Amino acid sequence: MKKHYEDVSPFLSVLEIGAWKVKCRLPANQITSVGVIGPFGKDTTSEELTEALIDAGFGGVTVERIYKGKDKIVTAFFKVVFNTTTLPQFVRIGYQQYRLSTYIGKPWQCFRCQRFGHNAVNCRAAPRCVVCSGAHNSRKCPSQVHAHVAIAVVTTLHTMKVVSRSGKQEK
Repeated sequence: MKKHYEDVSPFLSVLEIGAWKVKCRLPANQITSVGVIGPFGKDTTSEELTEALIDAGFGGVTVERIYKGKDKIVTAFFKVVFNTTTLPQFVRIGYQQYRLSTYIGKPWQCFRCQRFGHNAVNCRAAPRCVVCSGAHNSRKCPSQVHAHVAIAVVTTLHTMKVVSRSGKQEK
């Protein structure tokens, strides 16, 4: 099915419907396309790549480096937002040609019911504990009540000692 955005263009200029003030716009995912490009050297900045893409004829692009994990480890890939409805198959920068793949962001996960696609603010489902799968909030998990009293295992060269929080050696 082909999308005809020209058909809705008269509605985009509407500012009032009756006594109500309105602002009409197309959803961002229908006027932009997001892709992943790389690999590039880890010393390449998003500003350098933005400039190279503008020089290659792609005006109005937004470039962000993609990081990995909680520690935000630098990767060799960048997320590129193009002001077109379709993602280009490749981009030629200098004498190098880079293939683009569709960017798929992290899915939303609700921290109330642990399901995907919505967040806890909009959740209507029963709570589900991430620790024990019980029908309660993870912060009130009975199995976590004793977690702060956990025994630390200290490994030495040839022996293993079990040390409690008080510092006394246990058998």
